[in-house]
Amino acid sequence: MSGKTWPNLLFTLFLVSVLFSIQLPLPGVGSKYASINASDFAVLAIGGLFISQRIRTHNWQFELTVPMVTGGFCLLGSWILLTVAIASVREPSSILINVLWTLKWFEIATVLCLAQSFADDINWDRALKFLLGGGTLIAVVSITQNLTASRTWAQSTVFWQNPNTLSVFLSLPALLGLLNGALWFHEKRRRAVLSALAGSSCLVGVLIAGSRSGMITLVIGGSIGLLILRDRLPVRAFAAGIVAVVSFALPLLLATRPWIVSRYLPVTLTNGKLALNPVFFGGLESRFQLTKKALNLWTQQPIFGYGWFASPENPKVGYLDVLYSQLLVDLGAIGFVLALGFYLVVVRAFVTRISSSSLSVPTAGAGWLVGMLAAGIGGAHVRVPRLLFLLVFVLVAASSLYSRDTRRFWS
Repeated sequence: MSGKTWPNLLFTLFLVSVLFSIQLPLPGVGSKYASINASDFAVLAIGGLFISQRIRTHNWQFELTVPMVTGGFCLLGSWILLTVAIASVREPSSILINVLWTLKWFEIATVLCLAQSFADDINWDRALKFLLGGGTLIAVVSITQNLTASRTWAQSTVFWQNPNTLSVFLSLPALLGLLNGALWFHEKRRRAVLSALAGSSCLVGVLIAGSRSGMITLVIGGSIGLLILRDRLPVRAFAAGIVAVVSFALPLLLATRPWIVSRYLPVTLTNGKLALNPVFFGGLESRFQLTKKALNLWTQQPIFGYGWFASPENPKVGYLDVLYSQLLVDLGAIGFVLALGFYLVVVRAFVTRISSSSLSVPTAGAGWLVGMLAAGIGGAHVRVPRLLFLLVFVLVAASSLYSRDTRRFWS
């Protein structure tokens, strides 16, 4: 095998393990979220390859393509360690869950460093195609399950355990495919059509999932993409494509699953009369009450918080489901500022890697992250490990395409 075969193979397996996750719950931990994942073994294999190569070459140096983000992971990770250590002394209850999530944070940082170390060996063009193709397959399965479910309230999760997380994930390949398709529209029509069809399938997957978090992520992410590329996109073609997809999907939903459409609307039509939608406003009211609860908890531990991922695992903290209040409760005031600063650094890293030869990937990454931050009013998706794995992977891919100054499938 050539020197680039193993990195490409192992990072492909890593993508497979993230997109189509296999989880083995840990017994005796008391949490459905605590598990050993297939991605853990993939990361171990990549780490083993890195160590074996470095031992063989006696060279332990490698260039960081995203040094600010790497430093941000270490800085925020140090604070996370501190909060967990303090929580272990202060809290009589077990903080095992907090420790497991802390280890997962550093596993994500490890993937970031390993991806940078193998950046020159990975075929990023093919890896991103695999991400888009895998997302499209998951979207098609999700659409089929949602439309054929016998129960009208059923929501598909496919390999993502939660319909909201699934929908937020599908926003990434949707943005990648649609932006790339629009950018290739005038130059490579066949390439543009393939990319746009894949992105459109993921868009329909988001729409039909009935997840408001996914819709916020997609709408805000798409708006960011249009804003960044306003002078380079064929806006009319892009807008016409979106309208065509929605015009196809919306009647389909109204005919088969009208309850999904009602989740997105503040009003409903009942007996010919408009009325406030209790589902829509009930969600807003629950977030307001959870935020009040979080602020009361934060005043009891304002500096160090209750430890990373104390919510919802710590019974004293409980379920919060709002990103910003969760960060405040878990990490305290200082950690809250560090976390927001970290996410802004990642957004900046995406934006600064936009060039004439690297447009769709960094733009989609920036839009996806900003969209997840906006969806933070209804879920802490930007700290979900599987989504963070994909975030750092796409970031290193964007950096590699930017530095190589190449035009292939991804414009």
